[in-house]
Amino acid sequence: MKAWAKARGINSAPQGTLNSFGYSVLVLHFLQRVEPPILPVLTSPLLQLRGRARQRALAAGLPAELSLPGHSLRSMSGVQFEYHLHAARILEGWGSDNPASVAELFASFFEYYAAFDFEQRVVPAFAPGEPLIKDEVEFYTNQGSALCLQDPLDPHDNVSRNVGTSAAERIRGELSRAHRLVCEVGLKSVLTEICQAPSKNQRRGQRKEERLRQKALEEEQNAAQS
Repeated sequence: MKAWAKARGINSAPQGTLNSFGYSVLVLHFLQRVEPPILPVLTSPLLQLRGRARQRALAAGLPAELSLPGHSLRSMSGVQFEYHLHAARILEGWGSDNPASVAELFASFFEYYAAFDFEQRVVPAFAPGEPLIKDEVEFYTNQGSALCLQDPLDPHDNVSRNVGTSAAERIRGELSRAHRLVCEVGLKSVLTEICQAPSKNQRRGQRKEERLRQKALEEEQNAAQS
């Protein structure tokens, strides 16, 4: 995923695109949403074990569920941190019921986010089920942006707060491009095409489009203020 984002020029926070942590959040949410899920949502007080984690617990005569403390990971004490390490060991193999290969998951990732409504929705790190509506999430002051990705360590932190409208459109365009290539080329030969860096002419065209979008946005904001 990082190789794709770097090759396509959308993995640089100083340049106004998404940093590597942001892509980790995208992957985290996606792996919680696939069926069967591969990663659990760790906000429920009681988590049902699945896959090899469940088999291991039942074989040892242990409950097929895990009690999780409801505290912020940022403010954990040493004891709480040790408990989470213990929980991680119990959850090993939790997502093993999903038979998809890495290549299949890679393709499904682009399919999911090509259709994701980034204008209205937040990519959540805490809430199970449907992605959250932007107006329903209280981010810190001045953290609203064209993309909203919830920090897994802090539900009020938007890890994509630096991404402007132009860069967000470019990221969405790259997600759609990758999905289109998967559909057109197929899984066997698509990785090389997806991760192919844009040519000089393509990069020049992208910069021109970004400048035009930014100019249009500034004119719209100036008109609204006058």
